Amino acid sequence: MADGHHRYETALRYRDETRAALGSAAPPPGAAPYDYVLAYLTRIEDPGLVVLPTHRVLASSPLAADDLERALAAKFRVDRLPWTDAGMARLLERLSCGDTEATVRLGAAVAGADALWLLSAATTALPFPTSTPAVLRALDVTALHQVVLGGMLGLPIGERGGTPGLTYTQDATAALAAVERGGAAAAFFVPRTSLAALRAVSLAGLTMPEKSTYFHPKLLTGLVIYPLDGGG
Repeated sequence: MADGHHRYETALRYRDETRAALGSAAPPPGAAPYDYVLAYLTRIEDPGLVVLPTHRVLASSPLAADDLERALAAKFRVDRLPWTDAGMARLLERLSCGDTEATVRLGAAVAGADALWLLSAATTALPFPTSTPAVLRALDVTALHQVVLGGMLGLPIGERGGTPGLTYTQDATAALAAVERGGAAAAFFVPRTSLAALRAVSLAGLTMPEKSTYFHPKLLTGLVIYPLDGGG
């Protein structure tokens, strides 16, 4: 399941809790509305389907800009780009040219720094936890979560309830603006995930890291509604 697994898991919990609450009065399996869940299926080969990137905005950081740059330079190649509109456009362009499982590419705008940072490293050179499967190590967002946010900054990535102080946006300009106006300590930019990488994760029976799949085009919320009370 490439996307929507949290909703699916919620539907399963709702079904189990409702059955338990009804006890012996519960209808046989498959006879109640809560035994079903609404889903939308599309072909992953559809040329109009793309996965757009979701960038990270960090409210505060335990490391100052200089200290973070040194920590990053120990694991990544750090290319400094001018903190200008042209520099930001160049950073996003370089990110979009990555699309290879052998190399991780990330971008960063950190309060107190005098340049934007383009980070790159061979996937095999990064200190991922030994429990991380190779198919997940190939994702840029996994490197951001496990090596940078979790490893260097000590943030509780992937825990239930989310990560305090970490927000998400598909708008790179808004993420940069949050740092520039003093509303955030850092913004981290990721490339879009390829459909081939997403397919590989799904076929391995794994789930994608949180907020790593933003499919376009999006279905309209509320276009179709499934009534759990059995009403028409």
